Amino acid sequence: LPLARSGAGGQTSHLDFFNPYPDRNDVTFRLFDGNGTQIAEAQHFFPARGSLKVELQELFDSVGSVDGYIEADAEQILRGFQTFSSNVALATAVAAPPNPVSQLWSPHYFADDRIGGATELRLINLESRRVFVFAELFDENGDSLGLRLFVLEPGEVFSEDMASFFSLQPPADDRLTGHFRLDLFPEGYEGVFFPRVRVIGVINFSTRDFYSSLPLLPLPSSITRFFQVAQSNSQQLFTGLAILSVFGKDPDKPDLHTDVRVRAVDSSGQISAQRTLELRHGERFLGILSELLYFGPGFEQIGGHLEIETDFPVFIFALFGDFRASFLSAIEGQ
Repeated sequence: LPLARSGAGGQTSHLDFFNPYPDRNDVTFRLFDGNGTQIAEAQHFFPARGSLKVELQELFDSVGSVDGYIEADAEQILRGFQTFSSNVALATAVAAPPNPVSQLWSPHYFADDRIGGATELRLINLESRRVFVFAELFDENGDSLGLRLFVLEPGEVFSEDMASFFSLQPPADDRLTGHFRLDLFPEGYEGVFFPRVRVIGVINFSTRDFYSSLPLLPLPSSITRFFQVAQSNSQQLFTGLAILSVFGKDPDKPDLHTDVRVRAVDSSGQISAQRTLELRHGERFLGILSELLYFGPGFEQIGGHLEIETDFPVFIFALFGDFRASFLSAIEGQ
């Protein structure tokens, strides 16, 4: 779990784990601080298909203020997620397997001083050696804002506000938005191809009224589904989609694009709306379903699901929120 907080920034972590197997599963939980130092350990024995719901300070006795991460060493695969809460917001984060990756992407970041909007980048280096991170940020038009190099020490938790760390200044009367890519290289690597390292990451979106967390994405997909639709003017709900091309802009071939087919399916399994779009290489779609970009102002639906198919792999996530900006949830597709 990449977020383990108690007393840090007024947030508290609530943990949920489930053993999906018909056999007992013995698990050792280890809590690490932001420097990668283990500060606590606990054992739990899950019966067949057993579960555990516990607060961070209950699982690890006498733990004070902490902002780190949790590692679970299990005999069999263990499913888990966490809910973290503060006095103004509630958010969830899914447990991430430490699979080696060469890149991490986010189709979206934002900063908006008008509503206290910010994006926190959080990375954890699970390697026993340093990892060099080359971060390239892009604006909302897909144009590069430049590269930034930084180093993750072994076990380090890197946690920074993106606008501050990358010296971004949002306009006074508008938001700043775009996407970014992280290229990861272990110390001492001299190969030709992209290496793979055990680094996991999340981005946390927040305003004065909401907080939402989304894992960074290592691989694009040509077929993505979201198993909820919530678009309603009367209920003040919206569903947004961010769709990002993984190919960079080519000034010599400006017409290169990916066909994107977006379909809404209602609760009875019938297609309720659909549209095919041309996503140019290096660019991004960002909007809510009732905008002209997707299905138009007449579209309303509660329930059902979304299907997105593309000719070339893309990165996608969905945003569920309300027009009063009192809550927002970022969801990765399946």
